[in-house]
Amino acid sequence: MPAKSNLDELRNARNKRRENIRTWSSYRKLIRQFFEERRFLEIVSPILVKNPGLEPHLDYFETESLPSSMLSNSETEKFFLPTSPEYHLKKVLGLGEERIFELAHCFRNGEKSPQHNFEFFMLEWYRSPGKMSEIHQDCIELFVFLSEHLAPEKKNFFQNTNSVSLKEIFWNRWKIDLKESVFNHDQFKDNCLKNMLISESDSHLDESFEDLFNRVFVQHIERDLGKMGPTFLWDFPAPLAALSKIDPIEKEFCHRFEVYIQGFEVANCFGEETDPNLLRKKCQEDLV
Repeated sequence: MPAKSNLDELRNARNKRRENIRTWSSYRKLIRQFFEERRFLEIVSPILVKNPGLEPHLDYFETESLPSSMLSNSETEKFFLPTSPEYHLKKVLGLGEERIFELAHCFRNGEKSPQHNFEFFMLEWYRSPGKMSEIHQDCIELFVFLSEHLAPEKKNFFQNTNSVSLKEIFWNRWKIDLKESVFNHDQFKDNCLKNMLISESDSHLDESFEDLFNRVFVQHIERDLGKMGPTFLWDFPAPLAALSKIDPIEKEFCHRFEVYIQGFEVANCFGEETDPNLLRKKCQEDLV
């Protein structure tokens, strides 16, 4: 009996793997169908790149090429595995394409966890010209489209989207005015202490606004998002803008949203900054 039981377990495990492989194949086909029906062009970017990206909080994998015997004066070159296809896709936008997407192999060092692998697929798409409201609608339609084909029993969950403002979360929970706090680090830190979001004995009290905000967010907000359906989170503080635009009216905030399902971030969107001077300044800061 034990031998038969073990055989059944192996057979079930094999069938589960086959099911996962087939589901993943269907998922990729459906992604392409969704975007091609909306007149997006699929792009395939390189796996070995000369620049992995300028995101200071991400660690990358690197390697070196051997000198080639087929080329004169060939030298060793350093290459990287991409953390995202962003730079190459933006080059394509610069050539004049307006709607593009890619389901790309990406790699991030030091991010192994029960929810993360060093290697993973990232779906990235762009509309140029485009609005964040259009990307927001793309996300909603994509969730429903995939659930209809892959998990019809979960369609109602994915249809039940909602939008939440970070300004509202901080005010409703802790009476912290996020707009006043963005450029007043001491006030934000004091309010976090007052609401016991951090402690006096915390060794990180000298950290930047961005680091402190992210820590409070991860420890006290993130896990509650997306419980009843996908949650779109808006009104990110300007220090978290990365390559997104700063709002011209409320300069304390940037044009960015993130999407959460069951407490996990599954997507983010930028209203991309396109001013070359601002982008150059940002990249130079990140290189320091």
